[in-house]
Amino acid sequence: MKEIFQLKRVRYELGDFIRYLEETDDIFELGIASGVLYHLLNPVELIRLLSLRCRSILLWTVYYDEGFMADNVEVGRRFHETPAETVTGGFAHKLYRKRYDEALEWKGFCGGGDVEACWLERETILAAFQYFGFRVMEVVDEKNPNGSAMLLAATRQ
Repeated sequence: MKEIFQLKRVRYELGDFIRYLEETDDIFELGIASGVLYHLLNPVELIRLLSLRCRSILLWTVYYDEGFMADNVEVGRRFHETPAETVTGGFAHKLYRKRYDEALEWKGFCGGGDVEACWLERETILAAFQYFGFRVMEVVDEKNPNGSAMLLAATRQ
């Protein structure tokens, strides 16, 4: 995209983005988090860190949807039965722990760096953005083979 649109002020970096956001003092006009939230052990921590470093956010993610999981047993079976209750940055929420199972045996990349990841419910994601000072401008819901998904645009209040 950078080359197609000849964007001169755009820079892509490869590395541990959580650690980078923890250590940098940089402020960004726009943070884009596409396909990463649901691969983390603490997804709300990413939302918190983005709130400290970005004026606006564009997020695409799948999320935990009980109805979808009930209708799609193959996907739903990978989740622990009981969600974990936790608090991140003062924000109380539930984490739905997903095991990567056989995906860990793939020769390619299965998405996360741990044996499991934690998903959030749609309303929890929206509430976390609000809690950490964002106003959600737009949400586009969609279906994905791996779960319900959304594209979210938010800006600092």
